[in-house]
Amino acid sequence: MKHDEYEQAIGELITQAGTAKNTIFTALDAAIEGRCDEAKQLLEQADLALSEAHRVHARFLELEALGQAETPSYLFVHALDILMTAMSERDMARRMVALAARCSPPGR
Repeated sequence: MKHDEYEQAIGELITQAGTAKNTIFTALDAAIEGRCDEAKQLLEQADLALSEAHRVHARFLELEALGQAETPSYLFVHALDILMTAMSERDMARRMVALAARCSPPGR
């Protein structure tokens, strides 16, 4: 992978993970307002963004295994931090949305 491709892939990782994080918090806002079906749909959208981010991450792991990886940069570490945080937030948000759905009055 050329250096410019490396940086572009890091940018995609950050973009997808950031999109997921924003969508997760939008889902939580919807759940707080009692729109649990919408919240669940938003979490599904977050899953798609996380899947794409994970695909990019897997490519980095593949290059590492082949001995073709660049030395990780601080930007790469930052991208992984965003990804791991988003994945953890998604897991917690699923539980919170499920709890909100159980606690919401019928018809809301």
